[in-house]
Amino acid sequence: MTTAQPVPEDFFRRQSKYYEPSKSNVPVTIIGCGSLGGNIAVALAKMGLSHFTLYDFDRVEPHNIPNQPFTRTDIGLSKVEATAAMIRDSSFAEELTIFPHNAPWKPDIELQPGLIINAPDCILVRKEVFKHRPKNSLIIDVRSGPSTYDIYTCDTQKQKTIDFYKEKFFDPKDAVNEGCGAQSTVFGSLDITAVAVNLFMRWCKKEPIPAMTIGDLMTLAREQIYLGK
Repeated sequence: MTTAQPVPEDFFRRQSKYYEPSKSNVPVTIIGCGSLGGNIAVALAKMGLSHFTLYDFDRVEPHNIPNQPFTRTDIGLSKVEATAAMIRDSSFAEELTIFPHNAPWKPDIELQPGLIINAPDCILVRKEVFKHRPKNSLIIDVRSGPSTYDIYTCDTQKQKTIDFYKEKFFDPKDAVNEGCGAQSTVFGSLDITAVAVNLFMRWCKKEPIPAMTIGDLMTLAREQIYLGK
């Protein structure tokens, strides 16, 4: 799905010192379009990114409204359909391309190089995304709890981050009863979104980024782990 829109000359001026889409407008793949993936998708659209591939098999339900980016008018829509609409409403990209897939991502689907937001509720799917990682890409894995969150970044060109991220997958039987989406809050999702977008911008500028960010939603404290070169 592609749309063309007029772009005000200075539309991205206020954010240009952080990110210029004309210089690094990489494709974005969002796996899981709920509280984390949905908010990150909208934020990236507002930053000027214009090529999105979305995967989610779920529909918007009333209990999703308080902690996810959807509104009451989205109830009953597929989450990828609702996310695609939010991207279109948030973007002034000259050429906006969105490929919404109302289905889960599966290992037989090739991931395109670029930015991959790894945000499904299933740890096994997250692990498969890692196993099938494309080269020249950044994986941002966002995991939310009721009061804390973890964000992992894996530059698929750097073996240290690959090895570090590989160790962060656990057995499903050790998981909490509910997935990230069921535990997340609106303020937590927005905080995670801010960190994830910042990590992506720094990666585009070839600046050092942490392999892991640990956040506390009660104190707003953050700890970041850097691996070095």
